[in-house]
Amino acid sequence: MPATYGLPYVGKHKRLTPKERQGFADQVVKAYEQGASIRAVMRESGRSYGHIHRILAADPSVRMRTRGGANHHPVSRKTPQG
Repeated sequence: MPATYGLPYVGKHKRLTPKERQGFADQVVKAYEQGASIRAVMRESGRSYGHIHRILAADPSVRMRTRGGANHHPVSRKTPQG
């Protein structure tokens, strides 16, 4: 079962008032700082990846994490034998 971060489902085309927008941004930042990925926040809130990314990038207190995942492996430091 996927983790939930208590984000409201806003949907794609709903306009938010400035007060709603700030509250939503605060919740997005909190979820991201708790370890949620941008994609997890996107799925839970119904907003696009770009929208979530812009919210996080606009907040000076947020340190964006590097990309990760199963396809990233450390570079081998072994010297060739021969």
